[in-house]
Amino acid sequence: MGKIISLTGCKGGCGASTLTAALGHELSAAGKSVCLLDGSIGMRALDIILRVQDKVVFDLYDLCEDICSMEQALVQVNQNLYMIAAPQLDVTAQLNEKKLQHLLKRLEKRFDCVLIDVSYVFSPVSAAFYRNSNESVLIATSGDIAGRNLERICAFIREEIGIPVSCIANFTESNSKQAGQIQNLISYLDIPLTGAVPFYEAVFLEALDQREYDAYPGKIKAAVRNAAKKLDGNDISLNLYKTRRLPWHS
Repeated sequence: MGKIISLTGCKGGCGASTLTAALGHELSAAGKSVCLLDGSIGMRALDIILRVQDKVVFDLYDLCEDICSMEQALVQVNQNLYMIAAPQLDVTAQLNEKKLQHLLKRLEKRFDCVLIDVSYVFSPVSAAFYRNSNESVLIATSGDIAGRNLERICAFIREEIGIPVSCIANFTESNSKQAGQIQNLISYLDIPLTGAVPFYEAVFLEALDQREYDAYPGKIKAAVRNAAKKLDGNDISLNLYKTRRLPWHS
């Protein structure tokens, strides 16, 4: 029986979808069978990040409604990594939670790990993803908006859902006068740190434009690998890179 993990960014642009794809690459490279489920209904992104958009024929809604088979909806990225695309239209009101729960149970039996890229916008569908996950990971960046949203989402999952919550700090800096902003926040919320992914301005946009995980700098890949090991249950010591607020992150 596999593990279902929901991943949610604390605001738009914090890298949650890209990080979900990167974690999928690392877990699959470690020999785990992984399925990435794009849960951002109406805002499909994972297929482009993974460069498999031309292979997508059916999506999550089609699979829930038995319009297609599991094999038709699963898009293979590499030997161990698969993804299921989100609907491009907003079908939130049409998605039935019981059917969604049944689908996740099927995926749980088939894969070692199911990572769900959940939208930070509250909706019945995002709540359903949380309810059917074993744990939830919040993707945090520096800034007041991200901090406020992190607190709200964390409180919702704890009070309404009741599953374990942890945090991955993304776009972190090694040198900063505003050091420890994310560390202070997760300490205040009393949630464990699953990963800290550094930010390299000189190579970040180029790596994203290539949309190839192999193009990412070694230190970024090492940080994602450590986060993947933590998600897989390994005891890994993490160092939180000190953060500074960047104008396009806050």
